[in-house]
Amino acid sequence: FTLKNSVIEESAVYGAWLKNASGTVENNIIKNNNQGPNSIGIMAEGGTLDIKNNNFDNNSFGLRLTNGPGDTGNFNVQNNHFTRQIYHPIFFSGAYPYFSGNTAADNGENGIHWEGSLQQDYTLSPDLPYLIEHNNISVPINKTLTILPGTILKLWGSGSISVYGKLMAEGTPSQKIVFTSFNDDDCGIAGGCGDTNATTTPPEAGDWSNLSFFATSSVSSLKHVNIRYGGSKAIFSGELGALRAKNASLEITNTSFENNFMAGLWLENSASTTIRDSIFKNHQLPITNDVFGIYALSSLLFIQNTIFENNKTGISAGPPSLVQNGGGIQFINNITNTTPTDLLP
Repeated sequence: FTLKNSVIEESAVYGAWLKNASGTVENNIIKNNNQGPNSIGIMAEGGTLDIKNNNFDNNSFGLRLTNGPGDTGNFNVQNNHFTRQIYHPIFFSGAYPYFSGNTAADNGENGIHWEGSLQQDYTLSPDLPYLIEHNNISVPINKTLTILPGTILKLWGSGSISVYGKLMAEGTPSQKIVFTSFNDDDCGIAGGCGDTNATTTPPEAGDWSNLSFFATSSVSSLKHVNIRYGGSKAIFSGELGALRAKNASLEITNTSFENNFMAGLWLENSASTTIRDSIFKNHQLPITNDVFGIYALSSLLFIQNTIFENNKTGISAGPPSLVQNGGGIQFINNITNTTPTDLLP
């Protein structure tokens, strides 16, 4: 199957609907498929497709990728350009696409909208920001989500990721992995990360919910990661903190926690979390509550070469929690460095 050098336009629902098709969609112009809120330039369900070097312009949605029951879609989406989509340039759910070299400008949201739980191992590659809005991405038991260096995930509202299996998010000094707010155009990385939602609204602590790990998860790794503006604002929900581990342990290295709501890292019954060469800063909201860089409940953690700066409380870990001091811990301009004050040996 080949769809090439064509113009697909003015359709009421789908410009093209590809069901279990295998082949190439290349060098096409897909435009003005915007007759209603469900109009889509290209709808691909199942199959094996190379979708590359296409121009999507002025559609309601540009490209939608899904798998129906029993489908095993394999989508390679490269070097497409998306302008003036009313909603999302790319939407995928229940599919496992590979993305590379795609660009987006002047769309309702300039990113790749992602929904659904994983049913297999999956690797996210760096491309447009991945957008998780008011939904939860779940990584089941015995499944692994791998996030490659340079990948940016922007979340909003109740947007969250729950890990019951394993997460491997290992960036590099020059290509950090970022979890942040839709409104964050900076991302704490050189050159910023672009305007996702065409607003000048500044990001705030608690713009998105959390990244959570549970008892069934394997020890997951975060290296050269930025975690910004997260943390549930539902204070009585019991789901506090931007990064949460409940009955689970993490390995955290060269990771930055900034401007999160209530806590950067929240540990509960975590038996062996390690934190090295990281920074926790600007945890100040909500104003009327104590707020923490790290809050540990009945947990054992090891901290080395880590900075706590401009937090209400740097570390809170009352008994029976135990914090092992590996050396090189710095406290700068926190209202309270530790709770209790004699926490660290």
